[in-house]
Amino acid sequence: MKKNVLNLSWKTEIFPIAIIVLSWIAAFYFYPRFPEMVPSHWNIRGEVDNWSSKEFGAFFLPILNLIMYVAFLIFPFLDPKKDRYEDFSKTYAIFRSIIISALTAIYLIASLS
Repeated sequence: MKKNVLNLSWKTEIFPIAIIVLSWIAAFYFYPRFPEMVPSHWNIRGEVDNWSSKEFGAFFLPILNLIMYVAFLIFPFLDPKKDRYEDFSKTYAIFRSIIISALTAIYLIASLS
């Protein structure tokens, strides 16, 4: 088995890293513009049903994005079998990018509304 089971390269990592950087830039942009309490959850009708501090609102999803990115890098090494990651490394990279992009999109949409 290769040490680089995910076939990591700048080509596979540049997009998710750029998205994470974008989410952190947005966090520092939104933080001074947010009110003291920001909506943090909406019900099925789109009505706000939970509020959080502006710190939580500005930084929670960028922190979660970073944690998810690192977790996706660590998971293959924690998997006891480790035998299929090389075969599906491109699919795994696409999946990681989709998850990180979706979290960032949710963050931007919620922050801009």
